[in-house]
Amino acid sequence: MEKAGILFQAEHHIKCYADTLDLAAQKSLKVKQVSHILARMRKIVAFFHRSSVATTAKLREQAGIIQLPAHKLLIDVPTRWNSAYDMVCRFLEMQCAVTTVLRMKEVSRFRDKDINSFTDEDLAFAEEVMECLKPLKTVTTSLCSESMPTISVIMPIQHTLLHKMQTREDDSTGIKQMKNAIVQDLQHRYEHQREFLTLASFVDPRFKSLPFLEDDTLKEKVHSNVINKLAELGPMKIKQEPKETSDPPLPSLPNLDPPQTLQTADDSTQGIGEVAVDIDSNNNNNSPQRKKLKQENLASLYSDVYVVSYTPATEKTCFEKATENIETYKSLPPAPFNSDPLQWWKMYEDKCPLVASLARKILCIPATSVASERIFSTAGDIVSSQRACLKPCHMDKLIFLKKKSAVIMNS
Repeated sequence: MEKAGILFQAEHHIKCYADTLDLAAQKSLKVKQVSHILARMRKIVAFFHRSSVATTAKLREQAGIIQLPAHKLLIDVPTRWNSAYDMVCRFLEMQCAVTTVLRMKEVSRFRDKDINSFTDEDLAFAEEVMECLKPLKTVTTSLCSESMPTISVIMPIQHTLLHKMQTREDDSTGIKQMKNAIVQDLQHRYEHQREFLTLASFVDPRFKSLPFLEDDTLKEKVHSNVINKLAELGPMKIKQEPKETSDPPLPSLPNLDPPQTLQTADDSTQGIGEVAVDIDSNNNNNSPQRKKLKQENLASLYSDVYVVSYTPATEKTCFEKATENIETYKSLPPAPFNSDPLQWWKMYEDKCPLVASLARKILCIPATSVASERIFSTAGDIVSSQRACLKPCHMDKLIFLKKKSAVIMNS
């Protein structure tokens, strides 16, 4: 991906944030105490998957007695850290029924000798592991959606995760090691793109107050950078839709012929408000001196009643327009966190068009590559051994209809 960005001369290369979280979570799961508890849990779950008696009969029976949902135990996949989180959550949910079944005589003879039920300390530590991984799971789930995962959420999420992963005094040794592993992996990410990602968060109306920056000086620096960036873009042509008015159209006046010049009988007679000028037919009536004298006389006559001259307003510079747009944008109400920032900009585009134009260019960049990777899974579902003769053009159309089916049905 980095080579492709260099080939296309991309200014910024933002790595998938879901992959970044995956690397940090994988390092936390490699902590010795955590990996040990997950290995023991994995053996128990694998036993229930292999044993039909323990799974179908006893586990469901005990779950019904304790009034637990008849859920099946989940086992983790080494390449997906969130599967380990799901395994721990499901095991803790069903642990009472699991412990009861493992202690039954008819089940104990089938299980291996190294499969033992969890003690209270083991269950307490498993709950702490689940709570430690819960923020990462929540962020990953939200980023995997295809509606609003723009790069503007990276810096706020990064700041929130680093804050939640701070160790506390009541944390156990294993949990402290987990949190330290996550912090050490995340805090050095996106250092070279921090300025661009902060700018992206500012043009997002959900994070325009920059809550992840505690120092006001840093916020003012971001505002100045945005103003300079808008000024560098130069004047923009803002498309404005014509506004509908209920007023009736004004009547059009008829075209009248210009008034004819009246000449006096005596060439030496002077008219009112005119300077004595020879208007003999042989002289040039349209000379520049005659026009200038007439204009000066009219100006002196109507200067007390009408405005005969004005000074045009000085056009604002690009820097002044950018500053005005930023101040207007800061005064607008923020968008709710669950809303679409592009829909918000559609409503307030006429208030600050320069910032809106910049926001459209930045907010269209996704924070993860999940959406594009899902297309390959969709193609794998469509092209099977029974449909191997599909032409590429037909396959493209089927993939398009699959991804856009919700939009087509709503329209």
